[in-house]
Amino acid sequence: MKKIIVALLSLGLFGSPLKTGQDTAQKRVSETKDIVLGKTTIKYKIDLKCKVENGRDFSLFIHCPVNDLSQKLITANGKANYGGKAELQKRILKCGWSDVENKNLECTLEALIEKEGKLYMIENPGKLPIDDITAEHLRAYLKPSYYVDINEKIKKKALEIVGEEKNILKVVHKLVKWINRNIKYVVNGDTESIKPASWVLEHRIGLCDEFSHLFAAFARSLGIPTKLVLGYAPSINGFGLHAWTEIYIPNEKKWIPIDLTYYEWGWSDPYKIKLASSAELHYPIFYSCKECELKNIWFGKKIDLLNSEDYLMQKNIVDIYTNPKFIDCKPGTISKIEIVLKNNIDSYLQTNFYIVGNNLGIERKFLRGDVVLLEPNREKKFEIYFVSPIKRGTYHIDIHTQFKSRTIVLNVK
Repeated sequence: MKKIIVALLSLGLFGSPLKTGQDTAQKRVSETKDIVLGKTTIKYKIDLKCKVENGRDFSLFIHCPVNDLSQKLITANGKANYGGKAELQKRILKCGWSDVENKNLECTLEALIEKEGKLYMIENPGKLPIDDITAEHLRAYLKPSYYVDINEKIKKKALEIVGEEKNILKVVHKLVKWINRNIKYVVNGDTESIKPASWVLEHRIGLCDEFSHLFAAFARSLGIPTKLVLGYAPSINGFGLHAWTEIYIPNEKKWIPIDLTYYEWGWSDPYKIKLASSAELHYPIFYSCKECELKNIWFGKKIDLLNSEDYLMQKNIVDIYTNPKFIDCKPGTISKIEIVLKNNIDSYLQTNFYIVGNNLGIERKFLRGDVVLLEPNREKKFEIYFVSPIKRGTYHIDIHTQFKSRTIVLNVK
Protein backbone atom coordinates (compact mmCIF):
# COMPACT_ATOMS: atom_id res chain seq x y z
CA MET A 1 0.00 0.00 0.00
CA LYS A 2 1.31 3.41 -0.92
CA LYS A 3 0.38 6.87 0.29
CA ILE A 4 -0.30 9.80 -1.98
CA ILE A 5 -0.35 13.45 -0.94
CA VAL A 6 -2.03 15.53 -3.60
CA ALA A 7 -4.01 18.66 -4.19
CA LEU A 8 -7.66 17.95 -4.83
CA LEU A 9 -7.22 19.12 -8.40
CA SER A 10 -4.77 16.34 -9.20
CA LEU A 11 -5.28 12.90 -7.67
CA GLY A 12 -2.63 10.22 -8.17
CA LEU A 13 -3.60 6.57 -7.72
CA PHE A 14 -1.42 3.66 -6.59
CA GLY A 15 -2.18 0.49 -4.67
CA SER A 16 -1.20 -3.04 -3.67
CA PRO A 17 -3.22 -6.27 -3.59
CA LEU A 18 -4.62 -7.54 -0.29
CA LYS A 19 -6.16 -10.91 0.45
CA THR A 20 -9.91 -10.73 0.84
CA GLY A 21 -11.11 -11.48 4.31
CA GLN A 22 -14.60 -12.84 4.64
CA ASP A 23 -17.24 -12.48 1.95
CA THR A 24 -19.43 -9.41 2.08
CA ALA A 25 -23.16 -9.55 2.64
CA GLN A 26 -23.69 -9.16 -1.07
CA LYS A 27 -23.58 -12.32 -3.14
CA ARG A 28 -20.18 -12.95 -4.72
CA VAL A 29 -20.13 -13.72 -8.42
CA SER A 30 -18.40 -17.07 -8.97
CA GLU A 31 -18.63 -18.71 -12.37
CA THR A 32 -16.34 -20.96 -14.34
CA LYS A 33 -17.86 -19.85 -17.64
CA ASP A 34 -17.52 -16.43 -19.20
CA ILE A 35 -19.91 -13.83 -17.83
CA VAL A 36 -22.48 -12.58 -20.35
CA LEU A 37 -22.74 -8.82 -19.91
CA GLY A 38 -25.66 -8.29 -22.27
CA LYS A 39 -27.28 -9.41 -25.50
CA THR A 40 -28.69 -7.43 -28.38
CA THR A 41 -29.69 -7.68 -32.02
CA ILE A 42 -28.25 -5.02 -34.31
CA LYS A 43 -29.18 -4.22 -37.87
CA TYR A 44 -27.11 -1.97 -40.06
CA LYS A 45 -26.74 -0.69 -43.59
CA ILE A 46 -23.57 0.29 -45.45
CA ASP A 47 -23.45 2.13 -48.78
CA LEU A 48 -20.22 2.04 -50.79
CA LYS A 49 -20.09 4.56 -53.64
CA CYS A 50 -17.61 5.06 -56.45
CA LYS A 51 -17.73 7.18 -59.62
CA VAL A 52 -16.54 5.36 -62.74
CA GLU A 53 -15.81 7.43 -65.83
CA ASN A 54 -15.23 4.51 -68.15
CA GLY A 55 -14.73 0.82 -67.77
CA ARG A 56 -15.90 -2.40 -69.28
CA ASP A 57 -16.25 -4.38 -66.08
CA PHE A 58 -16.16 -3.02 -62.53
CA SER A 59 -16.62 -4.55 -59.06
CA LEU A 60 -16.98 -3.32 -55.49
CA PHE A 61 -16.59 -5.44 -52.35
CA ILE A 62 -17.86 -5.08 -48.75
CA HIS A 63 -16.87 -7.44 -45.93
CA CYS A 64 -19.65 -8.99 -43.83
CA PRO A 65 -19.28 -9.60 -40.06
CA VAL A 66 -17.72 -12.88 -38.94
CA ASN A 67 -19.30 -15.54 -36.75
CA ASP A 68 -17.48 -16.14 -33.47
CA LEU A 69 -18.21 -16.97 -29.83
CA SER A 70 -19.86 -13.61 -29.14
CA GLN A 71 -21.35 -12.76 -32.53
CA LYS A 72 -23.66 -14.44 -35.03
CA LEU A 73 -24.58 -13.17 -38.49
CA ILE A 74 -28.31 -13.82 -38.96
CA THR A 75 -29.02 -12.33 -42.38
CA ALA A 76 -27.07 -10.38 -44.98
CA ASN A 77 -28.47 -8.94 -48.20
CA GLY A 78 -26.87 -6.85 -50.90
CA LYS A 79 -27.91 -4.80 -53.90
CA ALA A 80 -26.25 -2.84 -56.69
CA ASN A 81 -27.63 0.11 -58.68
CA TYR A 82 -27.71 0.50 -62.47
CA GLY A 83 -28.57 -3.13 -62.99
CA GLY A 84 -25.46 -4.47 -61.29
CA LYS A 85 -25.30 -7.93 -59.74
CA ALA A 86 -24.87 -8.35 -55.96
CA GLU A 87 -23.56 -11.68 -54.64
CA LEU A 88 -22.46 -12.87 -51.20
CA GLN A 89 -19.33 -15.01 -51.41
CA LYS A 90 -17.68 -16.24 -48.19
CA ARG A 91 -18.64 -13.23 -46.07
CA ILE A 92 -17.88 -10.78 -48.85
CA LEU A 93 -20.54 -8.90 -50.79
CA LYS A 94 -19.48 -8.46 -54.40
CA CYS A 95 -21.28 -5.95 -56.59
CA GLY A 96 -20.41 -6.22 -60.27
CA TRP A 97 -21.27 -4.18 -63.36
CA SER A 98 -20.61 -4.58 -67.08
CA ASP A 99 -20.05 -1.80 -69.63
CA VAL A 100 -20.30 1.07 -67.16
CA GLU A 101 -19.39 4.61 -68.18
CA ASN A 102 -19.64 7.90 -66.29
CA LYS A 103 -21.76 6.35 -63.53
CA ASN A 104 -21.97 6.81 -59.77
CA LEU A 105 -21.99 3.17 -58.76
CA GLU A 106 -23.38 2.12 -55.41
CA CYS A 107 -23.09 -1.19 -53.53
CA THR A 108 -25.31 -1.62 -50.44
CA LEU A 109 -25.10 -4.20 -47.64
CA GLU A 110 -27.85 -4.72 -45.04
CA ALA A 111 -27.16 -7.18 -42.21
CA LEU A 112 -28.70 -8.42 -38.97
CA ILE A 113 -26.42 -9.59 -36.14
CA GLU A 114 -26.92 -11.16 -32.73
CA LYS A 115 -24.30 -9.94 -30.26
CA GLU A 116 -23.24 -10.87 -26.75
CA GLY A 117 -21.06 -8.76 -24.52
CA LYS A 118 -18.75 -11.00 -22.49
CA LEU A 119 -16.29 -10.85 -19.65
CA TYR A 120 -13.80 -13.65 -20.26
CA MET A 121 -13.02 -15.55 -17.07
CA ILE A 122 -9.27 -16.02 -16.57
CA GLU A 123 -8.33 -17.55 -13.22
CA ASN A 124 -4.93 -18.92 -14.22
CA PRO A 125 -3.51 -17.17 -17.30
CA GLY A 126 -0.19 -19.04 -17.33
CA LYS A 127 3.35 -17.72 -17.51
CA LEU A 128 5.90 -16.83 -20.12
CA PRO A 129 7.35 -18.51 -22.03
CA ILE A 130 4.27 -20.35 -23.36
CA ASP A 131 4.93 -24.11 -23.62
CA ASP A 132 2.90 -24.85 -26.78
CA ILE A 133 4.09 -21.75 -28.62
CA THR A 134 5.37 -23.89 -31.49
CA ALA A 135 1.81 -24.92 -32.42
CA GLU A 136 1.08 -24.06 -36.04
CA HIS A 137 -2.05 -22.05 -35.24
CA LEU A 138 -0.07 -19.77 -32.89
CA ARG A 139 3.20 -19.17 -34.75
CA ALA A 140 1.66 -16.74 -37.24
CA TYR A 141 0.59 -14.46 -34.38
CA LEU A 142 4.16 -14.06 -33.13
CA LYS A 143 5.78 -12.99 -36.38
CA PRO A 144 6.57 -9.37 -37.34
CA SER A 145 4.70 -7.84 -40.26
CA TYR A 146 4.42 -4.54 -42.10
CA TYR A 147 2.32 -2.88 -39.37
CA VAL A 148 3.55 -5.01 -36.47
CA ASP A 149 7.16 -4.28 -37.35
CA ILE A 150 9.05 -5.64 -34.36
CA ASN A 151 12.52 -4.11 -34.23
CA GLU A 152 15.24 -3.84 -31.57
CA LYS A 153 13.80 -0.63 -30.09
CA ILE A 154 10.39 -2.27 -29.64
CA LYS A 155 11.94 -5.40 -28.07
CA LYS A 156 14.04 -3.31 -25.69
CA LYS A 157 11.13 -1.09 -24.65
CA ALA A 158 8.81 -4.07 -24.07
CA LEU A 159 11.39 -5.76 -21.81
CA GLU A 160 11.97 -2.48 -19.97
CA ILE A 161 8.21 -2.09 -19.35
CA VAL A 162 7.52 -5.59 -17.99
CA GLY A 163 10.76 -6.19 -16.11
CA GLU A 164 10.96 -9.67 -14.57
CA GLU A 165 7.19 -10.28 -14.68
CA LYS A 166 6.15 -13.63 -16.22
CA ASN A 167 2.41 -13.85 -15.44
CA ILE A 168 0.82 -13.26 -18.86
CA LEU A 169 -2.03 -11.01 -17.70
CA LYS A 170 0.28 -8.99 -15.46
CA VAL A 171 2.62 -8.54 -18.43
CA VAL A 172 -0.31 -7.41 -20.59
CA HIS A 173 -1.43 -5.07 -17.81
CA LYS A 174 1.98 -3.37 -17.75
CA LEU A 175 1.95 -2.95 -21.53
CA VAL A 176 -1.58 -1.52 -21.50
CA LYS A 177 -0.75 0.88 -18.69
CA TRP A 178 2.42 2.12 -20.41
CA ILE A 179 0.66 2.70 -23.74
CA ASN A 180 -2.22 4.52 -22.10
CA ARG A 181 0.17 6.79 -20.24
CA ASN A 182 2.66 7.45 -23.01
CA ILE A 183 0.84 7.33 -26.37
CA LYS A 184 -1.49 10.24 -27.08
CA TYR A 185 -4.75 9.50 -28.85
CA VAL A 186 -5.20 12.10 -31.59
CA VAL A 187 -8.26 12.54 -33.79
CA ASN A 188 -6.61 15.09 -36.05
CA GLY A 189 -2.90 14.79 -36.51
CA ASP A 190 -0.14 13.16 -38.47
CA THR A 191 -1.99 9.84 -38.73
CA GLU A 192 -4.05 10.28 -41.89
CA SER A 193 -2.35 7.16 -43.22
CA ILE A 194 -2.11 4.04 -41.08
CA LYS A 195 1.24 3.82 -39.29
CA PRO A 196 3.31 0.81 -38.17
CA ALA A 197 4.30 0.11 -34.56
CA SER A 198 7.83 1.54 -34.88
CA TRP A 199 6.44 4.90 -36.04
CA VAL A 200 4.02 4.99 -33.09
CA LEU A 201 6.77 4.29 -30.57
CA GLU A 202 8.88 7.09 -32.05
CA HIS A 203 6.16 9.75 -32.39
CA ARG A 204 4.00 8.75 -29.37
CA ILE A 205 0.66 9.50 -31.08
CA GLY A 206 -1.96 7.49 -32.92
CA LEU A 207 -5.51 6.31 -33.42
CA CYS A 208 -7.01 2.90 -32.68
CA ASP A 209 -4.99 1.30 -35.51
CA GLU A 210 -1.70 2.63 -34.20
CA PHE A 211 -2.49 1.70 -30.58
CA SER A 212 -3.26 -1.85 -31.74
CA HIS A 213 -0.09 -2.12 -33.84
CA LEU A 214 2.17 -1.01 -31.00
CA PHE A 215 0.51 -3.27 -28.43
CA ALA A 216 0.69 -6.24 -30.81
CA ALA A 217 4.37 -5.56 -31.48
CA PHE A 218 5.16 -5.35 -27.75
CA ALA A 219 3.17 -8.50 -26.93
CA ARG A 220 4.51 -10.60 -29.82
CA SER A 221 8.08 -9.58 -29.03
CA LEU A 222 7.58 -11.06 -25.55
CA GLY A 223 6.11 -14.31 -26.89
CA ILE A 224 2.36 -13.59 -26.51
CA PRO A 225 0.36 -14.52 -29.64
CA THR A 226 -1.63 -11.44 -30.68
CA LYS A 227 -4.23 -10.90 -33.41
CA LEU A 228 -5.21 -7.66 -35.10
CA VAL A 229 -8.99 -7.17 -35.28
CA LEU A 230 -11.08 -4.80 -37.40
CA GLY A 231 -14.76 -3.95 -37.18
CA TYR A 232 -17.29 -1.31 -36.20
CA ALA A 233 -17.74 0.31 -32.80
CA PRO A 234 -19.85 3.12 -31.32
CA SER A 235 -18.36 6.59 -31.51
CA ILE A 236 -19.39 10.18 -30.86
CA ASN A 237 -21.12 10.41 -34.24
CA GLY A 238 -22.72 6.95 -34.23
CA PHE A 239 -20.84 3.86 -35.37
CA GLY A 240 -17.51 3.95 -37.13
CA LEU A 241 -14.60 1.81 -38.27
CA HIS A 242 -12.45 0.52 -35.41
CA ALA A 243 -9.38 -1.61 -34.66
CA TRP A 244 -8.40 -3.61 -31.57
CA THR A 245 -6.44 -6.75 -30.63
CA GLU A 246 -6.90 -10.23 -29.15
CA ILE A 247 -4.32 -12.15 -27.09
CA TYR A 248 -4.02 -15.89 -26.53
CA ILE A 249 -4.32 -17.27 -22.98
CA PRO A 250 -2.64 -20.69 -23.03
CA ASN A 251 -4.01 -22.18 -19.80
CA GLU A 252 -7.57 -21.33 -20.85
CA LYS A 253 -7.06 -22.09 -24.56
CA LYS A 254 -8.94 -18.94 -25.54
CA TRP A 255 -8.45 -15.57 -27.21
CA ILE A 256 -9.54 -12.51 -25.25
CA PRO A 257 -9.99 -8.93 -26.54
CA ILE A 258 -7.65 -6.10 -25.58
CA ASP A 259 -9.04 -2.77 -26.81
CA LEU A 260 -6.83 0.13 -25.77
CA THR A 261 -9.14 2.77 -27.27
CA TYR A 262 -12.35 1.66 -25.57
CA TYR A 263 -10.66 0.52 -22.33
CA GLU A 264 -11.95 -3.02 -22.73
CA TRP A 265 -9.27 -5.33 -21.37
CA GLY A 266 -10.50 -8.92 -21.27
CA TRP A 267 -14.13 -8.12 -21.97
CA SER A 268 -16.24 -6.91 -24.89
CA ASP A 269 -19.39 -4.83 -25.03
CA PRO A 270 -22.58 -6.07 -26.73
CA TYR A 271 -22.50 -3.66 -29.66
CA LYS A 272 -19.03 -3.90 -31.14
CA ILE A 273 -19.13 -5.65 -34.53
CA LYS A 274 -16.19 -7.82 -35.61
CA LEU A 275 -15.39 -8.00 -39.32
CA ALA A 276 -12.03 -9.76 -39.48
CA SER A 277 -9.04 -10.87 -37.41
CA SER A 278 -5.63 -12.03 -38.55
CA ALA A 279 -1.91 -11.82 -37.92
CA GLU A 280 -1.74 -8.98 -40.46
CA LEU A 281 -4.72 -7.17 -41.91
CA HIS A 282 -4.56 -5.61 -45.35
CA TYR A 283 -6.18 -2.18 -45.33
CA PRO A 284 -8.82 -1.37 -46.28
CA ILE A 285 -10.52 -4.57 -45.11
CA PHE A 286 -13.95 -2.95 -45.13
CA TYR A 287 -14.21 -2.11 -48.81
CA SER A 288 -12.36 -2.56 -52.05
CA CYS A 289 -10.59 0.54 -53.31
CA LYS A 290 -8.96 3.72 -52.01
CA GLU A 291 -10.93 5.84 -54.45
CA CYS A 292 -14.22 4.53 -53.07
CA GLU A 293 -16.33 6.57 -50.69
CA LEU A 294 -17.98 4.89 -47.72
CA LYS A 295 -21.32 6.58 -47.09
CA ASN A 296 -24.34 6.28 -44.85
CA ILE A 297 -23.07 3.83 -42.26
CA TRP A 298 -26.38 3.38 -40.51
CA PHE A 299 -27.14 1.31 -37.44
CA GLY A 300 -30.55 0.55 -36.00
CA LYS A 301 -31.59 -1.38 -32.91
CA LYS A 302 -34.10 -4.18 -33.12
CA ILE A 303 -34.32 -4.20 -29.32
CA ASP A 304 -33.27 -1.68 -26.69
CA LEU A 305 -29.51 -1.43 -26.47
CA LEU A 306 -28.13 -0.34 -23.12
CA ASN A 307 -24.77 1.24 -22.58
CA SER A 308 -22.15 -1.44 -21.89
CA GLU A 309 -21.31 0.13 -18.54
CA ASP A 310 -24.96 -0.34 -17.51
CA TYR A 311 -24.46 -4.06 -18.01
CA LEU A 312 -21.22 -4.02 -16.05
CA MET A 313 -22.73 -2.16 -13.10
CA GLN A 314 -25.54 -4.72 -12.79
CA LYS A 315 -23.25 -7.72 -12.39
CA ASN A 316 -21.76 -7.01 -8.93
CA ILE A 317 -18.32 -7.72 -10.34
CA VAL A 318 -16.51 -5.08 -8.25
CA ASP A 319 -17.26 -3.43 -4.91
CA ILE A 320 -15.87 -0.08 -3.73
CA TYR A 321 -15.45 0.59 -0.01
CA THR A 322 -14.31 3.88 1.51
CA ASN A 323 -13.22 4.96 4.96
CA PRO A 324 -14.67 7.28 5.96
CA LYS A 325 -17.97 7.17 4.06
CA PHE A 326 -18.24 10.95 4.37
CA ILE A 327 -15.79 13.66 5.46
CA ASP A 328 -16.20 16.67 7.74
CA CYS A 329 -13.24 19.04 7.60
CA LYS A 330 -12.12 22.65 7.83
CA PRO A 331 -11.17 24.79 4.82
CA GLY A 332 -7.64 24.26 3.49
CA THR A 333 -6.86 21.23 5.65
CA ILE A 334 -5.36 17.89 4.62
CA SER A 335 -7.80 14.97 4.62
CA LYS A 336 -7.43 11.28 3.85
CA ILE A 337 -9.65 8.74 2.13
CA GLU A 338 -9.02 5.00 2.17
CA ILE A 339 -10.41 3.28 -0.92
CA VAL A 340 -10.70 -0.49 -1.36
CA LEU A 341 -11.51 -2.08 -4.73
CA LYS A 342 -12.75 -5.66 -4.24
CA ASN A 343 -12.85 -8.16 -7.10
CA ASN A 344 -15.86 -10.46 -6.60
CA ILE A 345 -15.16 -12.99 -9.35
CA ASP A 346 -12.86 -15.98 -9.88
CA SER A 347 -10.93 -14.18 -12.58
CA TYR A 348 -8.31 -11.52 -13.16
CA LEU A 349 -9.97 -8.19 -13.84
CA GLN A 350 -8.50 -5.08 -15.43
CA THR A 351 -10.39 -1.80 -15.09
CA ASN A 352 -9.90 1.93 -15.26
CA PHE A 353 -9.82 3.85 -11.97
CA TYR A 354 -10.27 7.58 -11.66
CA ILE A 355 -11.64 10.23 -9.33
CA VAL A 356 -13.70 13.31 -10.11
CA GLY A 357 -14.45 16.16 -7.70
CA ASN A 358 -17.85 17.42 -8.85
CA ASN A 359 -18.79 21.02 -7.98
CA LEU A 360 -15.15 21.76 -7.23
CA GLY A 361 -14.31 23.31 -10.58
CA ILE A 362 -12.57 20.09 -11.60
CA GLU A 363 -12.92 19.25 -15.24
CA ARG A 364 -14.22 15.69 -15.74
CA LYS A 365 -11.07 14.08 -17.01
CA PHE A 366 -10.42 10.44 -17.81
CA LEU A 367 -6.98 9.52 -16.53
CA ARG A 368 -5.80 7.14 -19.25
CA GLY A 369 -2.90 5.83 -17.21
CA ASP A 370 -4.95 4.82 -14.17
CA VAL A 371 -5.44 1.17 -15.08
CA VAL A 372 -5.80 -1.30 -12.21
CA LEU A 373 -5.37 -5.09 -12.33
CA LEU A 374 -7.36 -6.97 -9.68
CA GLU A 375 -6.48 -10.58 -8.95
CA PRO A 376 -9.25 -13.19 -8.52
CA ASN A 377 -11.29 -12.61 -5.33
CA ARG A 378 -8.78 -10.14 -3.93
CA GLU A 379 -8.73 -6.50 -2.88
CA LYS A 380 -6.52 -3.56 -3.69
CA LYS A 381 -6.27 -0.70 -1.21
CA PHE A 382 -5.41 2.96 -1.80
CA GLU A 383 -4.82 5.93 0.49
CA ILE A 384 -5.62 9.32 -1.03
CA TYR A 385 -4.53 12.53 0.69
CA PHE A 386 -5.89 15.86 -0.51
CA VAL A 387 -6.24 19.50 0.50
CA SER A 388 -9.86 20.54 1.06
CA PRO A 389 -11.30 23.64 -0.67
CA ILE A 390 -11.02 27.07 0.97
CA LYS A 391 -14.70 27.83 0.39
CA ARG A 392 -17.13 26.30 2.89
CA GLY A 393 -19.87 24.07 1.53
CA THR A 394 -20.83 20.52 0.53
CA TYR A 395 -18.84 18.81 -2.21
CA HIS A 396 -18.89 15.41 -3.85
CA ILE A 397 -15.95 13.19 -4.70
CA ASP A 398 -16.86 10.48 -7.23
CA ILE A 399 -14.82 7.29 -7.47
CA HIS A 400 -15.19 5.44 -10.77
CA THR A 401 -14.28 2.08 -12.23
CA GLN A 402 -15.93 0.46 -15.24
CA PHE A 403 -17.71 -1.97 -12.92
CA LYS A 404 -18.78 0.22 -10.01
CA SER A 405 -18.97 3.87 -8.92
CA ARG A 406 -19.24 5.46 -5.51
CA THR A 407 -19.67 9.00 -4.15
CA ILE A 408 -18.16 10.48 -0.98
CA VAL A 409 -19.72 13.60 0.54
CA LEU A 410 -17.22 16.27 1.64
CA ASN A 411 -18.52 18.83 4.14
CA VAL A 412 -16.19 21.81 4.48
CA LYS A 413 -17.24 23.73 7.61
